[in-house]
Amino acid sequence: MRERFILLKRKHDLNERESFLLDTWLGNLPALKEAYELKEEFYWIWDTPDPDEGHLRYSQWRHRCMSSNSKDAYKDLVRAVDNWHVEIFNYFDKRLTNAYTDSINSIIRQVERMGRGYSFDSLRAKILFNEKLHKKRKPRFNSSAFNKAMLYDTFNWYEVNDHDITDNLGVDFSTLIKNLEKGDL
Repeated sequence: MRERFILLKRKHDLNERESFLLDTWLGNLPALKEAYELKEEFYWIWDTPDPDEGHLRYSQWRHRCMSSNSKDAYKDLVRAVDNWHVEIFNYFDKRLTNAYTDSINSIIRQVERMGRGYSFDSLRAKILFNEKLHKKRKPRFNSSAFNKAMLYDTFNWYEVNDHDITDNLGVDFSTLIKNLEKGDL
């Protein structure tokens, strides 16, 4: 039943057919209507640009959720938001989430399920310490040290050759994803 994905979509993203199906379901199933409205209201929290408004919307949503018949369906979400309140509501500062990191972890778990015999921790270590995946940045040549050495005729190689040092920026996610999807890890 592909139509169940209609319930996962935001109401404003539905096409005419999907909207008709959803309205039919929600009109006939009051419990489903309540659960769907709570889902939409939860997403509505993050649509505001104002952090104070976001906190207020969450408080109202939480109160409505805990007094609804659908509270069991949302209890894990409420507990997670309550436990990670500061971190989650930092979203309003930068408009960033950890969705990318979660998708990487999901890919790692998928590789783990493919039966390669690695634990999640072993896979994570294998990825994090794999030198081929690391993104490195080479600093620019220190032209001021070179010019100073030439000007004063004191050619100190340790001042000029610092361009051989590279900064390790960690695992490059785009390379990691490509390798995981190809099965190279």
